[in-house]
Amino acid sequence: MPENTSDDSDEYIPVDIPPAPHRPGGPDSLRIGDALEPMADSAWLVPAPSTPPGEPASSPGPGRGFPGRVSLRGWAGLAAVVAVAVGVVVGAQGPRPAATHAGAGGSTTPSSASAAAGACAGLSGRVVTDRGGDRSTVPGVIATFEDAYYTQRNAEAAVRVVAPESGITQQALAAGIDSIPVGTVHCVAITPVTANTATVHLVELHADGKRVDYLQVINTISGPNGSLLISHVQEQG
Repeated sequence: MPENTSDDSDEYIPVDIPPAPHRPGGPDSLRIGDALEPMADSAWLVPAPSTPPGEPASSPGPGRGFPGRVSLRGWAGLAAVVAVAVGVVVGAQGPRPAATHAGAGGSTTPSSASAAAGACAGLSGRVVTDRGGDRSTVPGVIATFEDAYYTQRNAEAAVRVVAPESGITQQALAAGIDSIPVGTVHCVAITPVTANTATVHLVELHADGKRVDYLQVINTISGPNGSLLISHVQEQG
């Protein structure tokens, strides 16, 4: 220990140190210099499900998960995405017409008025639809998948537009389709973001009025004869 070098002539003068000012909110209150926690990215907002009063918000039920990369929920959203991608561009304002089909010739055909009014309500995007489309385009291949999944309820037709490397099998798709109540309709809003990728908002509307929304990013790759195949579905939010 070092020696004390002070001599006896040094005087000890006590100093009163005032207490730190009170900070409202306690020790956890924010001070200058404190780091702020980053806020979560709110790029996607999902509309509240249209469930009857008194019922809890809808959510995917058990048994909807696919083994592998993509969940059944993701594929359900994908189906909606496909529909949206294939649909025609929706007008900016005014009542939304029935969901439309974007075929190779660009013609539009209205679907059921009740289905369009319910499932497509509140959707916005470059394309909004509940029909299949041109498989050589990103919106079209997505819409084709969703049409096979929800409207046709045909796993064999749905798997035709899915790339083998996705890890999704016809058996898994069939199980997902069986988990969806008969009479369910869908609608998708799709906005391409790159040459092979699109953001998708899929709505699944059950016959009892229960609505489930899915937000996804869907990737495609080149397939045979100039067509595209769905290679990956990522859920957002």
